Amino acid sequence: MSAQSRISRRAGLIAAAVTSFALVLTGCAGGGGNGQSDTLTIAINGEPQSLDPATNGGDFQQIVQWLSYEPLIRQESDGSFSAGLAESWEYVGDDNTVFEMTLRADAAFADGEPVTAEAVVDTIEYYVATPGTLHSTIDALESVEAVDDDTVRITYSEPNPILPYVFSQMTNYGNVISPAGLADPDGLGTATFGAGAYVLDTAATVSGDRYVFTPNENYWNPETQNYKKVVVRVIPDAQTALSALKTGQINVSTVTSQAQVSEAESSDIDVLTGKPLSIVVWLMDRDGRVDPAMADPRVRQALNYAVDREAIASALGEAYTPLNQYVATGGLGYSADLEDAYAYDPEKAKELLADAGVPDGFSLAFATNTDNRDAEVSQILVEQWAAVGVQAELTTYNNQPGEMFGAIADGKVAAITFALNADVTTQQALLTAASVFNPFGLTAPEVTAAYDTLSLTSDTDVAGAAKAVNTALSEDAWFVPVVSIDSFLFAKGVDELGELASNGALDILSWAPAS
Repeated sequence: MSAQSRISRRAGLIAAAVTSFALVLTGCAGGGGNGQSDTLTIAINGEPQSLDPATNGGDFQQIVQWLSYEPLIRQESDGSFSAGLAESWEYVGDDNTVFEMTLRADAAFADGEPVTAEAVVDTIEYYVATPGTLHSTIDALESVEAVDDDTVRITYSEPNPILPYVFSQMTNYGNVISPAGLADPDGLGTATFGAGAYVLDTAATVSGDRYVFTPNENYWNPETQNYKKVVVRVIPDAQTALSALKTGQINVSTVTSQAQVSEAESSDIDVLTGKPLSIVVWLMDRDGRVDPAMADPRVRQALNYAVDREAIASALGEAYTPLNQYVATGGLGYSADLEDAYAYDPEKAKELLADAGVPDGFSLAFATNTDNRDAEVSQILVEQWAAVGVQAELTTYNNQPGEMFGAIADGKVAAITFALNADVTTQQALLTAASVFNPFGLTAPEVTAAYDTLSLTSDTDVAGAAKAVNTALSEDAWFVPVVSIDSFLFAKGVDELGELASNGALDILSWAPAS
């Protein structure tokens, strides 16, 4: 087995186990094949933070980049990796710190300029210099260089076994920007400068409402350009999106809920089901900078024991499952030994608070966003924590991550509720380094040791090493896991849908009008 095959299989296993964001209707499905005779219209629930890959948010906001920027390495919806602008890739040596990619010779940007190793180097250096939501995944990047015209070498200061994922479309850091785009940083936010299958039609685009794309005439793989036009629509309401899908006004909806599945299936709508998302409270203030009591692990444990997960799942509906650990059932790192961790025990919660020196409770700076899942869970938590003396002061932000993460970075928030694909194998930098979810750059010896083992483990031992990380996170109470919920995608009139990956990866360039 080649080095590329080994690392592709390893990283595919890891990343598959790695996630979460006005209706003027256009387009209809029909026709078929690669004749480019049709429009594909995709609904997402929130406008992209930016068209700049460095500063856009995650979740399905990234679709605007997936269409217009070609990644170095493409993650498929089944978790595997395939060639994008890089035809091959491999680690150099055995310590997972040096990574080389060999570029294809036939790729060009939409403006006709060739994709070169220097362009890749300049792009990665731009990402390193530009703060973004997932910047923690490249914080340890030590150097990037063009070995020759076709080869790029990346060196990290510490082992990183998931670099095929880091330089894929899923983080945006695999998306290569043209020299013209890098020369116009302000323009990156309002236009596209990639080598992807499509380009933004700025004249037809209405920011915050619709983003219209047309085929890139210089795309290296025109066989995947199955539509003459792709429209990304911002439709915040799930029922509005489903109605638009049923009437043929959109083709794909990422704005869904489990309560809609039966209705969708009865309307001959295809339903893709992803692995469960974990709805958890991130206890970010673990050294007590915002709320001093949070520095004591007994306080964080008390917050866990005060939560009646069974009651919350029952109140929210059959779509929800009680969750006692960060990783949801079936995820890489899930541990059966943690199924009863932090079972509901309000008296124990009170005892722990008393032992920690806050017998009368304390005030918790708590935040959430208007995503229904997070907001509903947060409101119930406020009530349950109040029963043990903790007064959670809840601030609800609009479903634009930048606003909430800005408050986190400013030290105004001690804990947030956020639903995501809880994949410990791809989230080391997010969890243990300074990041949007870890503004103070906190870690713990047991978690660091578990991650050190995971970073160098073999394929056959990944599951056990991931479970050790999940266990360490639980014991130090970095989170309050609450419930899990499946994720869904609805589509009608689209062939070759593929899967919905646990981290949201979609095979958009395989989609074609139904024949």
